[in-house]
This record gives sequence, C-alpha cells and structure tokens, in this order.
Amino acid sequence: HDSKVTALVISSDGQWVATASSDATIILWDARDASISQEWFAHHKQVLSLTFSPDCRRLASTGRDWKMNMWGISRSAHQLAALKGDTALSSGCAWSSNGAYIASRDEYNTIQLWDRRTFQQLPLDGPKTSWLEPLFSPDSRWLLRHVDDDVRLWDVVSGTYLPLRLVRRLGYDRDDAPHKAAFSPSSTHLAVGYSNGVVRAWDIRGNGSDKLGAVKTRIRSD
Repeated sequence: HDSKVTALVISSDGQWVATASSDATIILWDARDASISQEWFAHHKQVLSLTFSPDCRRLASTGRDWKMNMWGISRSAHQLAALKGDTALSSGCAWSSNGAYIASRDEYNTIQLWDRRTFQQLPLDGPKTSWLEPLFSPDSRWLLRHVDDDVRLWDVVSGTYLPLRLVRRLGYDRDDAPHKAAFSPSSTHLAVGYSNGVVRAWDIRGNGSDKLGAVKTRIRSD
C-alpha cells in the first residue's frame, strides 16, 4: 500500500489475507507464501473495514465514499454490488456465519442489516444505535447492540429483541464505553469488555426469557 493500513482480515480457510488502506486500495494476499494475489482500487476514498464471506469467495468493504462494496474474489476481483443505506458512511461490517446476512455501521453508529442474496436492506425494529461494530453470534441468530446501559440482541430471523440485564457489582455505578465483544463458539454466552477494565458476561440461553441477562462474571483488570 502507498498509505497506512486501515483493516486486515483472514479468510476462515486460512488461505487469504486481505488488507485495506487509506490509499483506497485492497490487497488480497496468498497466505501460503505471503505474495500478492490481487490488488485493486475499491473506493473513491479511504477503505475503513473488510469482512470475508464464510465461503471465502467474496469480500465486503466499507469506505469514506459512504458505500459498502461487495467483491467477488474467486478469480479476479470484480464488484458484485455497491450498497448505500439510509444514512451515510459505513464504518464497520460483518458477515453472518451462514452467509445470509451482512451488517454494517455508519458514521452515526447506526446498525444496518442486509440480505446477502438480494443486497437489499432489511428492517430492524427499535433503536439501531450501537457503540460497538456489528457482531453476529456464531450460529447467525443474534446481532449485538450496545449503547450505555442498554444491551440487546436482535434475533435476525424474527426481528425481535432480547434485552440483557445489567446487574451492578463491585461498587461501580456505571461502566465506561464498551470496547470489544465476543460470543462463545456455542453462541450461548456473550462477553463485553469496557474501557475501564471491566468485563461483563451473559448466559443468553432460554429462548428469549427476560431472565437471560444475569451477569455471570465481572472482572476488573489492572
């Protein structure tokens, strides 16, 4: 790249590494010998984020040209679609593990959900703002939303919400901003790390019961 690297992702089969840059390009690397396989201009401005499809044949990118572009990479890179949502500038993207959905987030921290087959935007009920970048559970059922004390999971099939309850412990009245989140491989637990060193974990089993939000662990790091 001719400028700083802004994103790096590895395909699930370990064959490819994709990098993006402020120079508006994407480079697809062959991980076996660290050689460049393909390189192309992906956006009119800086590329912000990348995500591989589960089958490793497609790549989604977001950029400061307010678009999310879909690329076929099985032979030579070619554009499949250019998606533009209700609001401008996608700043993050994620692909569900079943390949059916793509989620993005814009400059106003608004989450958007897309159908991968039609590239049409799908409706999401309720508030759509999230401080965290889009994150699907491994089973593709849940999409995370987190704003201050409001933590919820969207069921992407039914469109309904599952609220996660916050229980205050260790004398903290309020957490700092959420920083990173991860689901367990079984999609039964969610952990969120905060900028003040606190980690919260939830057991999300129970088919939508409001009892699912009980805090399982809370850790203060030094």
